[in-house]
Amino acid sequence: DICLENYAIAEESAIIESSMNNYVVLLNLEKSETGFALFYKGRLLGCEALNYGYSRIANAIRRKFRLSYRESMTLLKESAIYAPKDLNDSIVYIWSEKDDHRQITRKEIYEAIDEELSSWIEDVNSANEMIAENPASKMVISGSGADIVGLEILNDRFNLETNVYLPTTVGVRKGCYAATLGS
Repeated sequence: DICLENYAIAEESAIIESSMNNYVVLLNLEKSETGFALFYKGRLLGCEALNYGYSRIANAIRRKFRLSYRESMTLLKESAIYAPKDLNDSIVYIWSEKDDHRQITRKEIYEAIDEELSSWIEDVNSANEMIAENPASKMVISGSGADIVGLEILNDRFNLETNVYLPTTVGVRKGCYAATLGS
């Protein structure tokens, strides 16, 4: 069956049911795109997209530390976002470059992504500006970007109440499978 991805994710994450009395924004965070879908009274009202996703943030890591795209993506997904109280000099990554040993700390990696991350949050808040006027509105983050460790720490930086959705179906623990499960 062919199914609209946003509708499938909403079906899997119970957004349709929770949108009966409130506006719910589904933010589908992927590598190259950030998609928005607005649900109200159990219906999909509209979709929009930012033409960039979390690969832009990973590229900030790649540029600063001269790492491969794959290494940068792994670092973003597993070791880049921390609460301000946890930003310290703990080492998150060590590698050798010729005869030189290099390392990255929590503080350094967060500083590398801070500008791109803040820009993305600002763009998301701008896209949700009209919806945020309704105090009962909320946003659910899904997609492969929902797997980024620490993403829930950013919830208070969004202008909507925000939750990160990861599938809880037996054997599935990755956000990138939400659309498949929902369809």
